[in-house]
This record gives sequence, structure tokens and C-alpha cells, in this order.
Amino acid sequence: ANLKKYSTSNPFAYYQIRKFVQAVLQEISAVPFTPRYILDIGCGEGLISAYGQFSVIGLDRSSAALHIAHYINPTSSFLCGIGEALPFRSHIFDLILCFETLEHVLDVSLFLESVQRVLFSPSGIFIVSVPFSLIYRSLNLIRLKNISRYGEDADHRQFFSPKSFRILLA
Repeated sequence: ANLKKYSTSNPFAYYQIRKFVQAVLQEISAVPFTPRYILDIGCGEGLISAYGQFSVIGLDRSSAALHIAHYINPTSSFLCGIGEALPFRSHIFDLILCFETLEHVLDVSLFLESVQRVLFSPSGIFIVSVPFSLIYRSLNLIRLKNISRYGEDADHRQFFSPKSFRILLA
């Protein structure tokens, strides 16, 4: 869960997480308009929206994480679900966030089709990040995490390099 990761006592991991959160918030603040409807797919405990102090509709497959999200960010709405089957009408969101989630998705093509369907055209913005597998695994091994899996998390279904990620989104 993200809450455990984001509140780590490991100084190296804490530094990396803070750097990531700052970069994410900078990307969101660079959106050239004030979004009316923001969807956060894979929101976990709702930490990004809580750090940024903005309201979202958050979607996650973990009801336990969503329970915490409701507590942390009471101005947002949170639903249990998956990105491959977004339970929203078409073209409603002008900003969709998806941070460190695609690697957990079984059918990335279906996920991206679902995102495209609910994203407001033509001005909607999709901000997405994934861990780049080689760097992610190396950092985990430095922290002595997931050694038997060569640093990879057991629940990752997809693995991305910068090149494969660019091709996927093209």
C-alpha cells in the first residue's frame, strides 16, 4: 500500500518518495486550466490529492486503502473499481491522474481505451507515471527489498523501459 511506502523511515526511500511527490504536484500545477473533474486511477489511500490539497474522484481496487482515503481527504469521492472498466460516462474528466498503477494492470490496452473513453476531448489531459523496471529493481535491491525476485514486486504484471512506455502511449 502507498501509505506504508510514503511514510517510510528509510532515509533513501523517503528522499525518493518526496522527490516523486514534488514532481507529480509540479506536473499537476502545470495543467494550463483549472480542471473541473479530476479522476485519480489507482489512488490508493488518496495521498497525492491530499498532498496537493485538491478534490478528486479516486478509484482503487483496495477497499481498505479507500477507507483510509476517505479519512485523509474528506472533500474527495472514492470508489472501488479497476481502470480497465471505468464506471463513468464518456468524456467527463478533463484531468486523469494515474501514478505507479499501470504496472499492476493485466490488460493495459483495455485500460488505456477506458481512459480515452472518459477523458474529455480534445483538451483533456492524462498524467501517468510508471516505475522503469531496471531502475526500480536496482533501487529495491539497494534497499535489500524483494531480493528473491531480483528487486521486482510480486504484484507487478507489466514492466516498462522508457522506450516501451513511450511506444505504449504513442
